[in-house]
Amino acid sequence: MFGKKEEDKYLDLTPELKKMYGKNWKLICAIERNTKALEDITEQLKRINEKLNR
Repeated sequence: MFGKKEEDKYLDLTPELKKMYGKNWKLICAIERNTKALEDITEQLKRINEKLNR
């Protein structure tokens, strides 16, 4: 994400969704990204835990 303009971070959101979300669309995009990141971290921790329990 480094070096990209602020707007570029949210290009995955369609104009229809932007209109539906109103002023909160950037916040909703950030929450979606954070949720995905937390899911990825959870999976990594599960794998580490499995390795440690062998």
